[in-house]
Amino acid sequence: MKNLTLNELFKFVRELTGQTQVDVSSAAGITHQSLLKFEKGQASLKKETLKGMAVALSINPEYIDGKSSYPFNNPTGLIKMFATEGGIFQSLLEPLYFVAEFNHRIDLIFLIAPNDIENKLFRKLGLLWIFALAFTDGRGNIFLLRGRKEKHLINLAVGIPSLIFKILESNCLFAIAQHKADKYLFDKIRAWNDVSREDIEPLFHEVNFNEVNKEISDDEGEQLKVQREKTMKPLSELDLVIIQSMRAEKVSHDEVLKFIKSEKSPIP
Repeated sequence: MKNLTLNELFKFVRELTGQTQVDVSSAAGITHQSLLKFEKGQASLKKETLKGMAVALSINPEYIDGKSSYPFNNPTGLIKMFATEGGIFQSLLEPLYFVAEFNHRIDLIFLIAPNDIENKLFRKLGLLWIFALAFTDGRGNIFLLRGRKEKHLINLAVGIPSLIFKILESNCLFAIAQHKADKYLFDKIRAWNDVSREDIEPLFHEVNFNEVNKEISDDEGEQLKVQREKTMKPLSELDLVIIQSMRAEKVSHDEVLKFIKSEKSPIP
């Protein structure tokens, strides 16, 4: 994903930010057909045109000139993206992975739905409904990721198992935290156009981040291997809770493997 061509990058980011070809072509002062051909790699555009498009997409103009190796730049605004929609083998959290490929550290906040909003079944099972992710790249950019549909926000927790694998295998250091959103913030994120950097930025000063320790024991490695093979559903807070519980000796290795196979949480 990291080595996308310019036309692939512009199309990828445009789709993630939910902008149409008409939106972008109008903002850039070009025809829809010109943008269509550019995205397909069938035509090129002038650098000045690309830089005009870049502003609307939070793409770094210096990346176009080859003066920067990092494709994003919006240090005063909020870069809002939608979770990827696709087949079963396509990760919902691809935007997060893409940003992580360019960074040494990501601070990631799981935004949890308020109590009066959470799905009753989720509460009964003791699960967390992660309705959005907020993360910063340490370069002044703040990203917000949620499901594409307004009325049926995707439970991003479905992507947590693959996220944990990506974190453990990534060259990027992840620091994670959770924040239980109030209804005001939940509604703003749901409305999407209303949510701004001023709503999200304070959260990074309010939560306590924990760095993900990528040095796992043999038992933990076996647990993750079995989990990968089972493609288990996330039935605990996070896969990391299981690992941390093993380290704290709250549960045994055998109990963890039994949990994976039975899909019943052993966490006290």
